Amino acid sequence: MAIGDILNGVPRLPRGELLVQIVTDKAYVDLPYVTVKKTKMEYIDYPIVRICALRASDGIRTAFSGVSAIPFRSHRIEQVLNDTSVPLEQRVDNAIRMWPVPILDDILSSAAYRTFVLQGALTEVMEKLELDRRGT
Repeated sequence: MAIGDILNGVPRLPRGELLVQIVTDKAYVDLPYVTVKKTKMEYIDYPIVRICALRASDGIRTAFSGVSAIPFRSHRIEQVLNDTSVPLEQRVDNAIRMWPVPILDDILSSAAYRTFVLQGALTEVMEKLELDRRGT
């Protein structure tokens, strides 16, 4: 069973089952990756935006936490971000506009500030992995 089928947003294990092992295909271990953690106050503070991404043969894959109440990966967002016929700034804006769950507005950060930080962090992640693709 794929990890995304079990842990994408809320745990989806059948009642009484326990996750005891995760096996990662070795092909993914050596792929270029970026992880970005943005906090409001200090590095050790709870992240208001956390992005983990890697560049696979089929494009850049992304996972998010801190932005919304649940951590998730969205294939729709990845499709938008990987459409290089569109300028990066527009891809990032489009991805945020189609965000699949509400952006948190809590004691750590307003939704507007979190969106602003997400925009910068997502741009940073995409630039790093796209530059790596071109070998620069």
